[in-house]
Amino acid sequence: RSKLNQEAERAAIDVFATNLKKLLLTPPLRGTPILSIDPGFSNGCKAAVISSTGNVLAAEVLHINFKPVKFRPPPEDPVAVRLKQLLSTHSCELIGIGNGKGCR
Repeated sequence: RSKLNQEAERAAIDVFATNLKKLLLTPPLRGTPILSIDPGFSNGCKAAVISSTGNVLAAEVLHINFKPVKFRPPPEDPVAVRLKQLLSTHSCELIGIGNGKGCR
């Protein structure tokens, strides 16, 4: 049994090393604004737009209603409208999502 555990650990380390190497060798994203979102429930989702030069263009907290509601078309959802505004105003082509409690 310990031999199987050792083999499994080695295989897991190999997979982790391969994934980490790919991640570390990924070239930086330059020349485009990025919308980053840190998802959360009780304190809201933190959103920020970073310019292509690294300056903060916008930062705010968005409170998403997770309670079940009757059908509501997306254009009426104020959070969806605000996200669309941030994306279009700053010409964001990339969105980064953090690993906060609401990331799933």
